[in-house]
Amino acid sequence: MADSRLGKKSIFRFANHVMSSALLLISQCAGVYAFSEELAPSDNKSQQQIIEMLLSSIEANYSQIHSIEAALEEIIVNSEPSSVEYKTQGGGRITLSFPARSSVAYTTWISGDQVRRDSVSREASSPTDTFILTNNKWSQYGPSQKTAWLRRSDQMGGISQIDIRNLGVPIIGQTIASILQSGDVASAKIETGVDRPRKIVVDIKASYGEFRWIFDPEFGYLLTTKESRHSDGSLCDYCTLTYDKVLDGRAWMPVSLSRVIFKKGVAMRPDDKGWDQKHSIVVNRLVGINTVIPEDKFIFSPPDGTTIIDVTGEKPNIVSVGKKCRPVQRVQSSKP
Repeated sequence: MADSRLGKKSIFRFANHVMSSALLLISQCAGVYAFSEELAPSDNKSQQQIIEMLLSSIEANYSQIHSIEAALEEIIVNSEPSSVEYKTQGGGRITLSFPARSSVAYTTWISGDQVRRDSVSREASSPTDTFILTNNKWSQYGPSQKTAWLRRSDQMGGISQIDIRNLGVPIIGQTIASILQSGDVASAKIETGVDRPRKIVVDIKASYGEFRWIFDPEFGYLLTTKESRHSDGSLCDYCTLTYDKVLDGRAWMPVSLSRVIFKKGVAMRPDDKGWDQKHSIVVNRLVGINTVIPEDKFIFSPPDGTTIIDVTGEKPNIVSVGKKCRPVQRVQSSKP
């Protein structure tokens, strides 16, 4: 399997206010008590039954969480600082330095299928883009470039997962449930053993990669582990998720993701030495859960002078926002 670690060039883009076209390859790792009693040792569940039970568990958990406002921090730690020299379009050269550690802070709002993430970092090197998801379409605004992009979810490749309910999903336009329901599930099985509650192991083989998910009964059979391997069988990356109980113990809320990335041929286990990069997302503060989030929080109103690039139609459209700007309406592109 191809190396899915964050390359040095991707880290530079991460630290320099890039648009989502930058291939920032961060594979993310994202019910409550729906079926734990059904997993008796004598049960012989089919793959479809196991998937249906997982879907039931996810629905049981997140149907209770209607809205979320949370403060998060995303941290990338490299094994060592380095620098790379690149050629410029004018024939010159530029040297880019990559720190051993970089971080960015966000505020995230979620209401049903609507999602918004704003950067609140004050560091000059931190990205400041705003992302808004409404009706399965994304608005991304970069104030440093005064440019906004309008995209469908399937055009958002390369962006780290924004919806914290779906950490562990490598494609931003998909959810854990949608992948479980797709044709990409190669196998789904219950761990053997009778001495403890048994985890569920799901192997995914998709066009964008192959990986394994593990769902843990300790957290209501939500996703707790994601791992992928190189073509030689060595470990490529290993993600773990933790949860806290919310709503008086009636639901689980993801509060952290930890990911360790290895080069090919270095490690077979996640605790082996020689990691290349560590990536984490931490919920520092749960501001509110099931509180009312104003509807205009999910309306993108670009400031004066913004160039809007709408690629949701058959052809890209470019629109400039004048002094009297209104909430942007997506432009219907004409047929070629």
